[in-house]
Amino acid sequence: MARKPRLSKGPRSESEWRTKVHPFFIGMMEQFKQFEPLSRSPWKADREKAQQWARNAQEDLRKQAREVGEQFGRAGVVLQYDIAAKILDLDLEDPSAVKEPSDEQFMLSWLSWYKYAKTWQQLQYERNARKWWASQRILAVLKDYEKWRFGKLDPNDMRFKMDRPHFILMAFGLDFGLGKLTLNELADCFNALCTCGIAQHDPDNLRKLRDRILRSLETLNAKTAALKPKPE
Repeated sequence: MARKPRLSKGPRSESEWRTKVHPFFIGMMEQFKQFEPLSRSPWKADREKAQQWARNAQEDLRKQAREVGEQFGRAGVVLQYDIAAKILDLDLEDPSAVKEPSDEQFMLSWLSWYKYAKTWQQLQYERNARKWWASQRILAVLKDYEKWRFGKLDPNDMRFKMDRPHFILMAFGLDFGLGKLTLNELADCFNALCTCGIAQHDPDNLRKLRDRILRSLETLNAKTAALKPKPE
């Protein structure tokens, strides 16, 4: 993502993307960018500060998210991608029945997705289809989950093939306007909000990332539908 950006000719505003991205998402990611580096600090005081922020911010962000959800509902806006719901295996066909995930559900889903790019439920379906490798992946996720539960594993120290900072910003921002940005606007957005530390993002690399995530979501939807048990 660190190649020299290829920018179009002519004058442009580096903040034009802000007019196309929902302010809730911008505010959330600006807060995340401010405090996320503290969670990776070698100093205990910094990590505790980040944890305190996370606890305090959760309630406020949940309140704002509910308000945004109500605004979308009144306006008839349907979340086309809703990556969070897909990762957490939430069935949004009946929104009134959706409950906030428990810590266990959240961590199992989080570990499954970032380790294997599959949802926790998807692994269950594949194991039930007698796929041996799915069983081994479930055991690996459970092992990491137990380590986390007993304080033996800090998820922030884990390394994955998936590029987490870029994935989080792109995937979670699709429904809030990132899917409609031009490549230059997308690069400006990442320059402002991304936590990776790169000052200038390559527009073409971001295009590839966005396309890859969209293809993954299509594949995930198709596989989940195919593996779901058919009603008798």
